[in-house]
Amino acid sequence: MKGGMSVSGVGHVESMLRNIARRVPDVARGQMKRSAARVVKLAQIMVPEDEGHLKDSIRIEKSYGYRGRLEISIIAGKQMVTRHNGKTVSLDQYALLVHEAYETAVAPNGPGEGTKAKMAAHPTIKIGSGFLFRALESEKESFNRVMAEVIDKVITEEGG
Repeated sequence: MKGGMSVSGVGHVESMLRNIARRVPDVARGQMKRSAARVVKLAQIMVPEDEGHLKDSIRIEKSYGYRGRLEISIIAGKQMVTRHNGKTVSLDQYALLVHEAYETAVAPNGPGEGTKAKMAAHPTIKIGSGFLFRALESEKESFNRVMAEVIDKVITEEGG
């Protein structure tokens, strides 16, 4: 008498895993884009603003890396702007100074009128240095939670 074992349903499991592997990156990319948009919106609120050039320069830049992996950068600066006095300037150094040392290097005598108005309009939000980092930190917990939820949803839908 010969013993043996038979496994059935392997094709279904393979198909399910393939579908999960195909859908998860699409779902994750969508969540990454939505999360990055929220970070930009909050950073634009948190950045000091008098002329508005720095606020307007905060944006998302997307690229695709190895195997089509979505890479999202949130940028402040990297633009040339014409100031109200007609002078064209690069925002790069200004963005760095404002982000790293607004209160001490850019506005040691206090914020300008536009920034004061923004502070009054958003009394519970810190307007000042670290605006990108703080906006990203505020989104991190929500991003991790929602990413796990959307991936779990895909697995549940595909796994039956």
